[in-house]
Amino acid sequence: MITTIKIRISEKVRKTFFILSLLIFYLNISSLFAQNTLHKEYNMFRGEDVIIKQQVKYKTPGRAGENVLWDFGKQEAVNEKYELSYQQSEADSVFTGCEHNTLYYYLLKKDSLYSLGYENPTTLINNQKPELLLTFPFSYQKRIESYFYGTGNYCFRLGLTSQGKTVTWGDAYGMIILPNGDTLQHVLRVRSLKKIAES
Repeated sequence: MITTIKIRISEKVRKTFFILSLLIFYLNISSLFAQNTLHKEYNMFRGEDVIIKQQVKYKTPGRAGENVLWDFGKQEAVNEKYELSYQQSEADSVFTGCEHNTLYYYLLKKDSLYSLGYENPTTLINNQKPELLLTFPFSYQKRIESYFYGTGNYCFRLGLTSQGKTVTWGDAYGMIILPNGDTLQHVLRVRSLKKIAES
């Protein structure tokens, strides 16, 4: 009887150890992926957001890959402060971004962010086939492709069509040094290549 009790205890200990090992392994793996991943809850803009941006002189973006260091600590500012603001429509998932006298229209549908078009004093484009900009979560080495098509006008007189393809991928992650000296870790660089034909 004592032997049976010892066997049962050792089986419980083994099962508990196995479950704890799996849990620790899962937490370690998920934390590795979470470090360089964009999540909708933390990285999607919201209505009423105002972002103060700073333009700096061009600097080569550096290599792709892992553990990249981007040093913008000594970059010369071209425009030290301008705003990018967002408004959310009452319809819920449609957002308007305002930057440089241009309104950009976005749609968040499930976990995908689309461009619905844009307008400014001279140009209006409505995308009948919206452009896929990003999917959440978005991580290092993830790649998405999207075709888009839109119509509009130029100076309220000339008809305009715009179509093309966008490729977006996470090509690097690492650390960035900002012009004010702050350092941010676990930065993901997302690149986009857009080919447009307009007529």
